[in-house]
Amino acid sequence: MLGGGGVTVPSEAAAGDWDGWDFTTLDPLRRYKLLTGLVVPRPIAWVTTMGPTGVVNAAPFSFFNAVSDDPPLLMVSIDGAVGGGLKDTSRNAEASGELVVNIVDEAGAEAMNATSASYPSDVGEAEALGLALAPSRMVAPPRLAASPAAYECRVHTMLAFGDRRVVLAEVLWAWTAAGMVDPRHGEGRPSALPPGRSTLRQPLHQGQRPVPHAPPGLSRSSTRHVATAGGRLGASPLTTPRDERTLQR
Repeated sequence: MLGGGGVTVPSEAAAGDWDGWDFTTLDPLRRYKLLTGLVVPRPIAWVTTMGPTGVVNAAPFSFFNAVSDDPPLLMVSIDGAVGGGLKDTSRNAEASGELVVNIVDEAGAEAMNATSASYPSDVGEAEALGLALAPSRMVAPPRLAASPAAYECRVHTMLAFGDRRVVLAEVLWAWTAAGMVDPRHGEGRPSALPPGRSTLRQPLHQGQRPVPHAPPGLSRSSTRHVATAGGRLGASPLTTPRDERTLQR
């Protein structure tokens, strides 16, 4: 037997043994580790949204990927806010139906981590941290000017799981920095970006979650796991390494 819900299962079809994990009984942290430690590499979405008063929110999310080309869809999973309720990104995207997914490279890692701190809803991370913005073409939220690629999106589908929102975002327009697209084939060139890693204050110890840098005077975000399901609402980019987590705002 293995601790924490793991059971060693002998296999007649393989040379070695298999370990089995009952996700219906595992604690949330163990489930998180088994998911994010093996489903790798995962890129990080640096999402910009706009609130009802024009405040631009910027926040990173590590549960993110491209999931369809026809229609062109990106998936971003946004955890609930600390203490309950929706995070600014979820609230803004749900209200406006728009968001911009910015791709992160190594040069932007420090600033990306800083935007995961707990800012009040009426404070824009980009303005507070001095991050340059560039106007979008088809949606209201601006993109982050330093990102090597950005996708302007409208909300196609939003799924609710407690306070978590899983957004399927339909890409309307893409911006790419010079050299990011192969002119011969029209394909993205991930090799144009340096390999990236989340930046942490110190190495992780077993059982410890990473904490990104936070600006002075601001608390660091944490995440809360939601177990109940709700209903449906209507380039080597920086990736999340096996043992690291970018906290989601």
